[in-house]
Amino acid sequence: MKSNIPAAHRIPIELVDKIGEAALDPSVGIHNQKSRTAALGFVHRRWARIFRPHVWGTVLIKSEGRLRSLCVLLNTRPPPSVIPARDLIERVWYILDFTVPIGAPWLHRAHRVLTPSLPHGGSNVMAGVLW
Repeated sequence: MKSNIPAAHRIPIELVDKIGEAALDPSVGIHNQKSRTAALGFVHRRWARIFRPHVWGTVLIKSEGRLRSLCVLLNTRPPPSVIPARDLIERVWYILDFTVPIGAPWLHRAHRVLTPSLPHGGSNVMAGVLW
């Protein structure tokens, strides 16, 4: 007899957690972790609620264009059923590209531009620079 319950709801939450742990394996690097967890979020709405915090927990910003895009996204109102990304960000890393002769002239403005888009003015978000 066929079940009317969608397949994504029949999988025990413990198994979904194990799948998430495999996607978040630190040996694959943060870029691969993000793409893996983002892909899992597209499986089903239930999975999206589980994996969205992992996708948005750490944000990497490499350029002024990405900073502007992030600010627009954070100020865009999501559907009511979706937790806003701005509420999920815990860490922001500004990544410097020393292969560009000018360096990162946008960096001195980055934190000032980003913090108004975050809850509590970004006071609960850790920020740092990687190079």
